[in-house]
Amino acid sequence: MISASRLPRLLRIAAYAACLAVIAALSLAPSEDLPAPNLSDKSEHAITYAVLTALSFALFPKHPRLAVASAIAFGVAMEFAQGAMNLGRQADWQDAAANGLGVLFVALSYGVWRRVARRT
Repeated sequence: MISASRLPRLLRIAAYAACLAVIAALSLAPSEDLPAPNLSDKSEHAITYAVLTALSFALFPKHPRLAVASAIAFGVAMEFAQGAMNLGRQADWQDAAANGLGVLFVALSYGVWRRVARRT
């Protein structure tokens, strides 16, 4: 099995951009076009940004700080964009915080995993 970090750089960038595009489309779609959440809204935010962060760690393992910073910045930018649009969405600092918690959960888990892996 090939490691994601061994894929050609352009393909890794395209995969990451596709993930960002899906998140942006779901974040900026009119609220009436979205399915009813199966989880709490905040849980969905945290899971989405945890997946984004995990994907970026897999695709770009040499840049974990950039992965964390870009995921947090993207989450905040999506909240500002929701506030600027008139599509039934609104900016919510609690959503941005949930996004950040998802990012930080994966970042901390990744850090622990790397330390354990180095010891073995």
